[in-house]
Amino acid sequence: MNLNIRVALKEKLQNVTPQELEQTISDAINSNEEQLLPGLGYLFELHWQQSTQEHKDALLKELSTSLQA
Repeated sequence: MNLNIRVALKEKLQNVTPQELEQTISDAINSNEEQLLPGLGYLFELHWQQSTQEHKDALLKELSTSLQA
C-alpha cells in the first residue's frame, strides 16, 4: 500500500478548527506512537514553508533551547 501522508493529512485536517487541530497534535504527541511522527513533521513543514525568515529564526532559537533542556 502506497500511502501519501501529505495528501491524507491535508484531506483529514483541511477544515478543522484551531481547537480540533490542537487536540489532534496533542493526541499524536501523547500517544508516543512513532508512526505519528511523520504527520507532525508534515505539519511543521507546512508551517515552515509559510513562515517569514524572522519567524523561522525565532522558531530555530526556541527549538535549540528546547533541545538543551
